[in-house]
Amino acid sequence: MISPARHWSSSSLVEFSGRLHRNCISLTSWTRERRYWNTRSALKPHLSFGSTSKTRLSPSKSKKIRIAAKMTEEMPDTLKHYKVPKIEDMPSLGLPIENAKRAAAYLAVDENLDIFHHRIIGVGSGSTVIYVAERLGQYLKDEKFRDYVSQFICIATGFQSKQLIMDSGLQYGIIEQHPVIDIVFDGADEVDPNLQLIKGGGACLFQEKLISTSAKTFIVVADSSKRAPSKLGSHWRKGVPIEVVPPAYVRVRNDLLTKVNAKTAVLREGGKAKAGPIVTDNSNFIIDADFGEIEDPKTLYKEIKLMVGVVEAGIFVDNAAKAYFGNADGSVEILDKQGSAARITSV
Repeated sequence: MISPARHWSSSSLVEFSGRLHRNCISLTSWTRERRYWNTRSALKPHLSFGSTSKTRLSPSKSKKIRIAAKMTEEMPDTLKHYKVPKIEDMPSLGLPIENAKRAAAYLAVDENLDIFHHRIIGVGSGSTVIYVAERLGQYLKDEKFRDYVSQFICIATGFQSKQLIMDSGLQYGIIEQHPVIDIVFDGADEVDPNLQLIKGGGACLFQEKLISTSAKTFIVVADSSKRAPSKLGSHWRKGVPIEVVPPAYVRVRNDLLTKVNAKTAVLREGGKAKAGPIVTDNSNFIIDADFGEIEDPKTLYKEIKLMVGVVEAGIFVDNAAKAYFGNADGSVEILDKQGSAARITSV
């Protein structure tokens, strides 16, 4: 943090400005832009040379400080005249499903993010959320919004979203320091007409549940294939992800088969990339339990959570405010809590 003006001598200003300049040169282009905008507003007041200045500077020092002041006034070329691009002006990504994901994510951010008042932003996991982070990064580059977006603190649901946050130039924070989140954008494996969700295909379900239930507003972004026509389990046939502590996985698997009538309960394996089971960010295992079409998601969730050894279940009930589904033709379908109030927006 920059100290108040009365604590800064002219020599200190020159030293700081020179160090800032040298550091900026050595950084990557995007980091250089970020450092510029984070320091400009704080440094500029201390590089003023009006008639009210009480300090008499030698010509050489005065010249050096004025050069530093001019440096802070020069906007990096890559940010000159940058504006957040309109969705319809974005080039095609080639694959229709990727265009659908991007359209859903961009529109969800544009319609729900209050840039001037939101400060703590949750960023979820999955392939669609990549475009949420991308859109936030575009707002950060736009001079109209930069001073606000640069103050965002983004909370991640896992390693992937942490990397997305940092790669977009956004500030990263942790849930322990920011237990109340203004808005969360996250994906889903399946969404029913009542905005009940199955999540956890990426093995981040505990963090996703923690972040989404800590948010004032939870927005789902997905492509249209994730929308169930009626009940959960009608499209997503890989089962409900359930995070369990490793010593209890056999008992939990048996309880799922005998107590809640799961058709199958399978420990998720790492595949070719890893020998043995998948290990979550919390060092737990994942069991995928197939229940077919789920008649009562809320009751099933409660029954699973009562099992000894269960950390979290990938059924999200009464949590999401809206869901945005991207279609291959570029339109986005928006589902709210009323279900029947869904609408289609061309973008």
